[in-house]
Amino acid sequence: MSAARPPEGSHGAVPQPAAWAAGCAPATPAQRSAHTRTLLPALALVALATSGCMTLSPVPTLELVKAAGTAAALAVTQVSPLTASSNVFQPPTGLQALCIEFNPGVSVPDMVTALQAELRRHAVTSRVLEAHSPPQACDVWLRYHASVAWDVRPVEGRLDMYIERLDLLLQDAQGRVLSHSMLDTVDSWLTGKWATTRAKVAPVVKTLLDGQEG
Repeated sequence: MSAARPPEGSHGAVPQPAAWAAGCAPATPAQRSAHTRTLLPALALVALATSGCMTLSPVPTLELVKAAGTAAALAVTQVSPLTASSNVFQPPTGLQALCIEFNPGVSVPDMVTALQAELRRHAVTSRVLEAHSPPQACDVWLRYHASVAWDVRPVEGRLDMYIERLDLLLQDAQGRVLSHSMLDTVDSWLTGKWATTRAKVAPVVKTLLDGQEG
């Protein structure tokens, strides 16, 4: 029996995938070029939004997805500045030094480091003393409290802790309240829920020292 011959005019062509047979023919070079021209402007906008450098691959759709993911991750911590509020402000003039009362109940490991860094930025030196130290050990005391919560980080998809609320209290040796400021990030997904500890501490320290909210 002789082997079956291919249909007239096929010249032995390999059968094409079913999707092509259904009318989904592969894109022509002109169509691929038009597709690229459509995606590249959008990709350029995402690249500018992330303020970084990118290398475009021959598959712009994949690069667009990756860039959009990077932009979304940055947006979680950089959409708008954090602001603090105050309800008491009467600190001593010319404050240059204070003591920070260590709070063992705060589970944020870099809280004290962030507080001292921001105080230095405002030309205020500090030393850390154990909780319940004699009040007369310092003329001015900084006491702090932070509430934390857990949630899943966007994009990364991992469970992590974040500072939900931060309170700072400035008192003299007699316990008189000199200044109070706070930061509340509840319901603030777009205002720095996942910002670093120092980024959250910064506006609260500033408001504590100058009384200016925001």
